[in-house]
Amino acid sequence: MRLTIHLKYIKDKMQIPSEDFLHFIWKTKSFDLNSLKTTIGEEIQILDFGIHNHDAGPDFSLSKITIDNQLWVGNIEIHVNASDWKRHKHDENSAYDSVILHVVHLEDKEIYNSKGHKIPTLELKGRISKNMLKTYASLVNMDNENWIPCQNMLYKVSDLRKSIFQEKLLIERLQEKTHSAELMFEEEKGDWYMVFVRILLQAFGTKVNKVGFTMLGERLNKRLILECINEPTSLEALLFGLAGFLNDPDDSYTHKLHEIFEFLKLKHSLQKMEPETWKFSRMRPQNFPTIRIAQFSSTLIKNKDILNELLDLNTVAKYADLFSCQVSQYWETHYTFGVVSEKSRKGIGKSMQDIICINSFAPFLFLYGIKHDDQSYKDAAVNLLSNLKAEKNNITRKWEALGMQNASAKDSQSLIHLKNKYCSKLKCLSCDIGYVILKSE
Repeated sequence: MRLTIHLKYIKDKMQIPSEDFLHFIWKTKSFDLNSLKTTIGEEIQILDFGIHNHDAGPDFSLSKITIDNQLWVGNIEIHVNASDWKRHKHDENSAYDSVILHVVHLEDKEIYNSKGHKIPTLELKGRISKNMLKTYASLVNMDNENWIPCQNMLYKVSDLRKSIFQEKLLIERLQEKTHSAELMFEEEKGDWYMVFVRILLQAFGTKVNKVGFTMLGERLNKRLILECINEPTSLEALLFGLAGFLNDPDDSYTHKLHEIFEFLKLKHSLQKMEPETWKFSRMRPQNFPTIRIAQFSSTLIKNKDILNELLDLNTVAKYADLFSCQVSQYWETHYTFGVVSEKSRKGIGKSMQDIICINSFAPFLFLYGIKHDDQSYKDAAVNLLSNLKAEKNNITRKWEALGMQNASAKDSQSLIHLKNKYCSKLKCLSCDIGYVILKSE
């Protein structure tokens, strides 16, 4: 009985497409275009399907059609059922008086605009391929146990098409990553040095402590950094003090940092973070936020002109030179304050260097290129990712198993974006792969 109900549900889904699906059908002309007529028998010719409107108002603008040889120029509105027009109160909204054609899956009601004029209606029921309806229903089926909706259909898409789409996804990924950086740009009033410092800090935090490192960056300013950058102890005091790690000093070095920070705090009216912000559990000691802050401090001290160094470099090997620094002597024998450990140099490892390049250098260069209208910096961001090792994680490994290319960080970033922003959200209609699969039916 339960199986019967489920099969009926799938069948109903096949027979009744969503409004987004009908938008896709209209935009891609994926329906029977022969002998089109309104629901009262008037002949229709579509001269221009219009431009898809993603904002308020009718769905497609600047459309051109003829109805019984009479030319009409205006907007197209699309609904699953004609009665949705009234349900959405378009009959009370003069913005919809410019609609020249109402495209529906089923006309279950005559509809009128706010002036009382009847709107011509085109019914698509029976004009859409049953195979396409079935494929779409399968893609958006919430009970689908596949890792991605089109897992069993990827073979229909050529490697060339996938590769082209991955290039597009990478740009989307970089644009998305620059969004938060643009907010920083506004907050810092166009100070590129501070924008880069804050982006770099976020990258040092990785996913686990990103929030903490973001908050730490918000508490910094250029004047503070420049005041402390020539003295390693002062810079560590500033960073660890703001982070809330110096509340209970229990050795001579921590006491020293505490004294310096208390002076800076009083001088600049600094607000420190709560130590509970930071996460240590189930992490390798090398990844502790204390070690990452120490590494960040050493990076700034070694590269006092780090912004110009970054903008002048063009190879991954040179980017790596920025990280050829070691933590201060205290951290060679500590992972946390007050707890002595076996001595080790604790430099920034290659995998961490790559993570920082991916999450700070590339987005920063891309944003810099956008703001300066300079394609060379955007190209430098893409080239950097092209020359970095491919990321290996749960998402990229599964894509590789499905035959997707993952030869560099450029590919990895595109695949992560594809999974998180398209597949997981069932945005098959906005996906180039989904487009090819649906059009093949």
